[in-house]
Amino acid sequence: MTTLHQGAEPDPTDDNGVIEIFACTVNEGKTSANVLAAEQPWAAQAIALKLSLSSWRFNPTWANSPPDLVYFVAHDDLKAFAANSTARLTDPRVAGVNAEFADTMTCESWVKASQIVHRPTMTPADS
Repeated sequence: MTTLHQGAEPDPTDDNGVIEIFACTVNEGKTSANVLAAEQPWAAQAIALKLSLSSWRFNPTWANSPPDLVYFVAHDDLKAFAANSTARLTDPRVAGVNAEFADTMTCESWVKASQIVHRPTMTPADS
């Protein structure tokens, strides 16, 4: 699926997705091993909380400045974003996971609405 994501206020009647973007710089003295160690509990938490989301980490190959990493967390729609956010804000296990991330990386974040610009058409031969 090819999508183009643009900033806009989400429309609660719209079925398009919601994207969280985290631009992170690895903290002084931390390594890629620390980053991976911080990600594992986050992924386990998402599974334990049965969150309906997908996430990706992008590592810039060539960059002269931060961020070191960019995370994208995709929610199916505004309702899924609200449910996922509520679960992450109210579950007591989240504090430890967030503390591990904060100890490892300094991140700035944004929430954006995403509009599907093009979705390839599947034919019976493609499935």
